[in-house]
Amino acid sequence: MCPVPGAPEQPRQFMGFQQYGAEASGPAVGAAAPVATPAAPEPASKGPLPAEHQIVQHVLNEIRERCLAACQNQQVKQRLDDIGRRLEVLFDKLRAGQLGSFTLGGVHQIIEAMKSGDYQSALQIHGQTVAKGNFSEMSQFMPAIKMLLQTCMQLQVFL
Repeated sequence: MCPVPGAPEQPRQFMGFQQYGAEASGPAVGAAAPVATPAAPEPASKGPLPAEHQIVQHVLNEIRERCLAACQNQQVKQRLDDIGRRLEVLFDKLRAGQLGSFTLGGVHQIIEAMKSGDYQSALQIHGQTVAKGNFSEMSQFMPAIKMLLQTCMQLQVFL
C-alpha cells in the first residue's frame, strides 16, 4: 500500500479514526463521528397463561415471594431472583404450548405436592420427571424448580 506520487492522498482508517497524513494534526486526527445507538426494543407484552396452567404460575410465584420475604441472606435473594428469571422460561413455554404431556403432568404433580407442603414428594416427582422426560424441553426451568423446592425446605416456607 504505497502511495502513488502525484495522486491525491486517500484517508486511512485506524480503529474508527481517520488520518490524512503524517503532517495532519489538530482536531480532525482523533475526531470520530458520533455513533447513533438504536433504541432498545420494547419488551413484548406477554399474554395470560392458559387457564389450566395458571395455577402453576400462581403457586411458583407465591412461594418464591414468600421465600424472598423470609430470607435475610443476600446470596439466597440473588438465587431467588435467578429462579424467577428461569421460571419465566417455563411460563413462556406454557403460553406457547411447547411442553409435552409427560413434562406438563410432572410439573402439575410437583405443584400439587407444593400446595400441600410435601416438598419431599415434590422432589421425588421432580427427579422422576427429569429422568424420564425430554431433557431439552425442561433443562431451562427444572433446575430452578428444584432450587426453589430446596430453598423452601431450608427456609421452612409453606403455601
